[in-house]
Amino acid sequence: MTIQLDYSDKSGNLDCLIFCDEKYNPLNLNKDFKSLEIKSIKQFLKKVNLIDEEIVCFDLSPFQKIIFIKLIRDKLDSSIEKIGAKLFDFLKKNKLNNIKFLKENILEANSKYEFFLNKLMHGLKLKSYLFDKYITIQKKHKIIINIPKSFKKDFDKKNL
Repeated sequence: MTIQLDYSDKSGNLDCLIFCDEKYNPLNLNKDFKSLEIKSIKQFLKKVNLIDEEIVCFDLSPFQKIIFIKLIRDKLDSSIEKIGAKLFDFLKKNKLNNIKFLKENILEANSKYEFFLNKLMHGLKLKSYLFDKYITIQKKHKIIINIPKSFKKDFDKKNL
């Protein structure tokens, strides 16, 4: 599987990725969801707080899933890259092919962790690499990551 970055401000029923703190409190949800959706998300997260998983999935509707990633304060720089690798495995295992990142949520995570988005995407890209140069593959699957346009300047050819 390969990772494709799409810099657009798409809205709609795309699967969302939301970053949370150690206690599964989402980082800045208010602008992207309706109040009823926020209420059901918070009820789900109260139950999830008891689980020791780093990545969990919630079906907001039959057509939209929300993936929650627990961010743990760690002094190691590689911990965010490891989360990116785990995210790739999760997306591949659950066959989620089109994910969107929420702008306000990314801004909040970037304020708490230095170069957060760059490190996360680096871990995703590293994990997605396949050593298949000489292997015939009939079908290549892509995971499309929709990142808000305002973050495009953070990524250049050197970073990803």
